[in-house]
Amino acid sequence: MSIFNHSDTPQLYHDFDGSGFRRKAKMYIRDLWNILDVLSIMLFIAGLACRLQASRTVLYVGKVIFCFDFIIFCLRSMAIFTISRHLGPKIIIVRRMMMDLFFFMFLLSIWVVAYGVAKQGIMIENEERLNWIVRGAVYDPYLIIFGNFPTNIDNTQFDISSCHVNGSEPLKPKCPVLNDDNLPMFPEWLTIIMLCVYLLFANILLLNLLIAIFNYTFQQVQDNTDTIWKFQRYELIKEYHSRPALPPPFILLSHLILFIRGVLPRSPSQRHKHFRQELEQNKEKEMLSWEAFMKDNYLASTRQEKSQTVEHRIQDTAEKVGAMSELLEREQEMVSAKMAKREQVSFCHKHSQITHT
Repeated sequence: MSIFNHSDTPQLYHDFDGSGFRRKAKMYIRDLWNILDVLSIMLFIAGLACRLQASRTVLYVGKVIFCFDFIIFCLRSMAIFTISRHLGPKIIIVRRMMMDLFFFMFLLSIWVVAYGVAKQGIMIENEERLNWIVRGAVYDPYLIIFGNFPTNIDNTQFDISSCHVNGSEPLKPKCPVLNDDNLPMFPEWLTIIMLCVYLLFANILLLNLLIAIFNYTFQQVQDNTDTIWKFQRYELIKEYHSRPALPPPFILLSHLILFIRGVLPRSPSQRHKHFRQELEQNKEKEMLSWEAFMKDNYLASTRQEKSQTVEHRIQDTAEKVGAMSELLEREQEMVSAKMAKREQVSFCHKHSQITHT
C-alpha cells in the first residue's frame, strides 16, 4: 500500500510544465480516479491504525474500514477499462447514469417520505424509538418499490404476536392503535388506496422516467463513442507519460534512479522530456502538412471504397442508362425534325412545279 502511495503522489510534486502546486492540486482533485485513490489511502491508514490497537471494538472498526476500502479499490480498478475502445465509453455511461440517478433520488425521496410519514402517522401512535420511526417512514416505503409489499396495512393479515403494544420491545415494532377486539383501528380502505397511488407514481411513473433518462444518456454517449474514447486515451497517455515504467512494487527502483539523477550534477542543457502540448513553429507546420496528407488519403480511400460497393455500381449504371436514354431521345427528336423539314421541302418543290406548269 505504501508503494502504491509513492507511485501516486509524484503527480503532485513533479512540476514539469511549471503550472504550480496549487493548480496541479486543483487538477488532481477534479479527476474522479484521483479522488478514489486519496480516499482509499486515507481509509487504509485509518483502518491500519485501528487494527494496531488492543481493544476488540477498535479492531472490529478497523475491519469494517478495510471492507469499505476494498470496495473503493474494486471501483478504482475500473480505470483500466478506459484504454479499451469498447469498454472505455461504457465507463462514461455509468458515470453519467450515476449523476442522473443522484438527481432522480431527490424526486423519488419526496414520494417515499410523503407516503411513509402519512402511513406511519395513520397506523402507529406516539412511536418514540428513532430507529423504528425511520424504518416505518423511509425504509419500508423504499423496499415497496422493489416488490416488498407490506402486510401490516391489511387487517386480515394482522398478527398481534409480531408486534408489541407499548413499543418497549427493542426487536419488535409497535402495534397499531387497537380496538376492543384487539384489531387495528385504522381505516383499511384508506391505507390500501394510499398504497395503490404510491405504487402508481413510484413504480410506474418515476421508474419509467428513470429508464427514459438512462436511454437518453446511453444514446448520447453511444453516438460519440469514438470521440470519447480518443479523449480518454489522450488523458491516459498524458498521465502515464511522466510516470516510471516499472509497476509496483518494482517502482521503488525507478524512484531510486530518479533520486540519484536528481542528486547527481548534470549539465544545464539536460531537460526532462515532458509531454508536449504545444509544438514549435516548424514542427507545427510538419504536423499540419502530415494531417492534410492523411486527410487526402482518407478521402481517397473513402471514395474508392464507396465506388466498389454494389449500391454505388447500381447507381452509376442507372445514371449511365439515364444519360444514354436522354441522348437517344435527343437523337430521335433531331431525326423527327429532319424528316419534317424534308417533307416541307418536297411539298414546296412539288407546289412550285405545279404552278410553273
